Amino acid sequence: MQVLYFDTRETAKLDIIRRMVADAGLAYDVQPLPSMNGPSMIPATTARLEDVAEARVRALHGRLNQPVMVEENGYYIPALQNFPGPVTYFTLKTVGLTGILRMMRGEEDRRCIWRTAIAYMDEQGRLHKFKDEGVLGWLDDNTGNGSGTVGQQVDEENPNPFW
Repeated sequence: MQVLYFDTRETAKLDIIRRMVADAGLAYDVQPLPSMNGPSMIPATTARLEDVAEARVRALHGRLNQPVMVEENGYYIPALQNFPGPVTYFTLKTVGLTGILRMMRGEEDRRCIWRTAIAYMDEQGRLHKFKDEGVLGWLDDNTGNGSGTVGQQVDEENPNPFW
């Protein structure tokens, strides 16, 4: 069975991708990306997750010459001009939810949109791209002190469109 490398170390993500690949009838053994010299990550220097995912999958496929899949996701807050976008992980680790809520003071639109982009390059080097998004919830600050929660509500009207 052909190996499909997925750029993650998260077991839960691997399990999800394995189920998706099997449900699609694809004969791949999905494995985490092997350790390599140099970073596997391409810096998120663009506002588009699709661009980051595509750049990463092209770089990894060029190094491995085997099927590779990458996933990028992020939170987009319309009131903050779609910040933090592809730098969500860094933003949450540095300023945190408390800092984001401080930036949201006085904003009426409290939506937080979740977006994901998946790029897959097959054994022939063909690029396949997918994306999805939905309203994750609303940034809520009921305490008045800058802490809060992100509510959970999924928008199912736009399921898995192609780019």
